[in-house]
Amino acid sequence: GNGILYEGTVLDGQPHGKGKMIFSSGDVYNGQLNQGLPHGVGTYLWVNGQRYEGPWVRGRADGVGKMQFANGNTFEGQVVNGQPQGLGKLGFASGDQYSGTLANGLPEGQGTYVWKSGDSYSGQWKAGLKEGNGTMTWANGDRWEGVFKADAQAEGKLIRKQP
Repeated sequence: GNGILYEGTVLDGQPHGKGKMIFSSGDVYNGQLNQGLPHGVGTYLWVNGQRYEGPWVRGRADGVGKMQFANGNTFEGQVVNGQPQGLGKLGFASGDQYSGTLANGLPEGQGTYVWKSGDSYSGQWKAGLKEGNGTMTWANGDRWEGVFKADAQAEGKLIRKQP
């Protein structure tokens, strides 16, 4: 067959209810199933160390869940078809954090990115880049408000922190 090891409840010869699937790739799914597919709440662990914990719909990660990526980054929030999509929080292995809306796993729309250094950007994003109105605030308290284009300051003003 397809090299799946299954341990759990069955209905009409199909994994159904609650169980554990071990795929030939080494990936493991543990949770609720419907007609042989992950459906309901479950945890999927990839052989590369990536992990998703949350709701499943007909074999696809869909809903509000938690992800841990192989590179050490984490995500908590809305997942659509296995990708961070909508509102959520990204935590980076570097110590940086992003909180806001995402599309295809990247900051998109309105959000705030805080660097480990204490610098932060709050504003509009497009495909993971600063794009549109926003405010860049440095750890020293200085800030720049204006329009960003392609991740760079385009037009605006620098406001020095009052001593």
